[in-house]
Amino acid sequence: ELKRNKFRALYQPSKLLLGVIPTDSPSEFNIIALCFTMTCSYKPPMIAVSFEKKNFSYELMKSASNFVLAVPGESLAEQAMKCGLLSGRTANKFHECSFTKQQLPHTNVPGISEAIANIELSVESRLITGDHLTVIGRVTGYHVNPKNVEKNLLAIGPNIQGYKLLVRKGLHRIAVIQGHSDDFIDGFKLDRILS
Repeated sequence: ELKRNKFRALYQPSKLLLGVIPTDSPSEFNIIALCFTMTCSYKPPMIAVSFEKKNFSYELMKSASNFVLAVPGESLAEQAMKCGLLSGRTANKFHECSFTKQQLPHTNVPGISEAIANIELSVESRLITGDHLTVIGRVTGYHVNPKNVEKNLLAIGPNIQGYKLLVRKGLHRIAVIQGHSDDFIDGFKLDRILS
């Protein structure tokens, strides 16, 4: 039997997303780095996201009705790490990371313009799962930045074989799959995928 930290070497990677969450102030938003996410329905499209109890976002998600998931690319690795390490209780992460707010059509919660994509979600249900709050969100809009063809970020464990390590702080590692984008897109062009 392995302890969780040793098991991470075998159970990796996790996709890394940035959650944009409204605060008590209508013009302020917290951003959190998230690894506990999954698609949980196609029809309607739904995504489950878990927030750790110690995080400021845990409290915010108890009452939020909408939130956004931004898909960061490799040029945002440093900012993604910052969003995971800084507390929204004391830091304005839009300002700290020099992110541009992107107005989205179905919510007053902004996306991140520099991201590969932004996903708008409305909260359908909440469930306490141990030391996390798991929120089920219904997707109200997918918005892709056609100018950003970067690889999406991954949170990895200690085994970095096959990954390009971009940032490391303590146990936390952010990477992308190693190799050229063309190797993974397999000849598909983004405009072809979007049409």
